[in-house]
Amino acid sequence: IKVFLTAVKDFNPEIGDSAYTMGIVDLLLECVELSYRA
Repeated sequence: IKVFLTAVKDFNPEIGDSAYTMGIVDLLLECVELSYRA
């Protein structure tokens, strides 16, 4: 997961669209929660 986060940050670090970034973070958090519950 950390590797994926780093890839996302390196993909477009200059984009100022915080909503897009938060959307990715929310999706990652949901995936983490589901993986822990399973």
